[in-house]
Amino acid sequence: MAVHLESGDDVVIIEGTVTKFTTENIDPVLALQLDQAYLAKYGMEHGLPIWKVKPRVVFGWTRFPDNTTRWLFK
Repeated sequence: MAVHLESGDDVVIIEGTVTKFTTENIDPVLALQLDQAYLAKYGMEHGLPIWKVKPRVVFGWTRFPDNTTRWLFK
């Protein structure tokens, strides 16, 4: 899976594997805590599913190609 910011100027691209959390495989207390945090920040509920990305490689820059950076994760 690849995740990126909407901006074309300040770029962060995350590539990695994803886990989908649903009512079948998430602790209900954790799901409630995540939903409350989302509600507090954005003023709306998120609900399930929740996706977790485990990064393999991340790219970022603000002035391509002058300050392009790559981070590798194991």
